[in-house]
Amino acid sequence: MKAFHKFAKKVNLLRRSESGVAAVEFSIILPLLLFLFLGTLELSVAVSHNLRVSKAGFSLADLVARSEDVSRDMDDINLAMAHQMDPFDIGSLDVRVGMIEIKGEVAKVIWSWGNVEQQPWPKRSVFDAFELSADMLKDGETYVISTANFDYSPILGSLVANLGRIFYGSSKDFLTINLHDNFVLQPRQVKCVEYKKSC
Repeated sequence: MKAFHKFAKKVNLLRRSESGVAAVEFSIILPLLLFLFLGTLELSVAVSHNLRVSKAGFSLADLVARSEDVSRDMDDINLAMAHQMDPFDIGSLDVRVGMIEIKGEVAKVIWSWGNVEQQPWPKRSVFDAFELSADMLKDGETYVISTANFDYSPILGSLVANLGRIFYGSSKDFLTINLHDNFVLQPRQVKCVEYKKSC
C-alpha cells in the first residue's frame, strides 16, 4: 500500500509539473519557423534574380535602340549583360535582341542576335516570340525587341523536389523556375539600327 501511495504521489507531481513544456512547444514550432525563414530567404533571392533578368533584357534593348549600328558592339553588349547579372552567375541567361518591321500588320524580322543562338529569329520570318499590341502594328514602323530568359534553380531545390515527389509524384516542375521578360523599344537615332549590313 505504501508503494502505491508513493507511485500515486509521483504521478500527481508529474501531472502538475510544467517544466519541459516550453521545450516541447519549441520543438513543435521550430520546423515551422525554419520553413518560414528559409522560404523568405528563397523568395528574396528569386525576386532579386528576376529583377536582374529584367534589367539585363531592358538594358540590351536600350543599348541597341540608342545606336545607329551595332555590328561591332555585340561583344561589348554581351559583357554588359554579365555585369547586369552581378553578383549572380550568368550561366543560363539567354538574351536575344533584334529589329522588326511592320508590313501589312505583320511583324517581320530584319535581323536578330542572341548570346546563346547567333540568330534566334531567322531573317524575314514572321516574329512570333511574343505578341505585339494592335496599336503597334502600324505599317512601316520598326522596333527593337529583346527577350531575356533565365532558368533559376532554387537554393533549396532538392528539398522542394523531394516534397514534389511526395505530394505530386514528380519533381521536374520544382527544380527550376523560368524567369523571363520581353521589351519593345523604338530606335532613337535612326529608323532601323544596323547589324551586319542588315536594315
